Amino acid sequence: MAAILLQFPRPEQQGGVAYTVTSTSLGLSNDAITQKAGVNVPNIRIQGQYGEIQVFPPAYRPTQTRLVLKDGTIDYKEWPQPGPGEGSGWYNGYGSSPNPEGQGHGLFWEADDAGRALLEGRKEGQNRSRNRML
Repeated sequence: MAAILLQFPRPEQQGGVAYTVTSTSLGLSNDAITQKAGVNVPNIRIQGQYGEIQVFPPAYRPTQTRLVLKDGTIDYKEWPQPGPGEGSGWYNGYGSSPNPEGQGHGLFWEADDAGRALLEGRKEGQNRSRNRML
């Protein structure tokens, strides 16, 4: 958690110096009990004045998000990981829970892009320039 104390100088006739406190924090939930029960619980919530964004596990490569607005709007999206696709016979993942057929498991497409760049003599990937990454 981080907290910031801000000081705003004002004339005495306006009440003098004003202060405000703002804070931010990061907490991740990875509730094994709910996962074993098959309950889908977000492990990241980004909250603001209009609602919240919920990010579902795993945090390092989320596959689902939900936008929940104060007006009742709910927008749920799935984000499948790139791969050779269904029907390819290719499986990837860790441990006893492989991803669906043909679906990747993270940033392998960036590694592939870096490999192609090296083979072609380029110093940056096709999708991300060095300026964007630095």
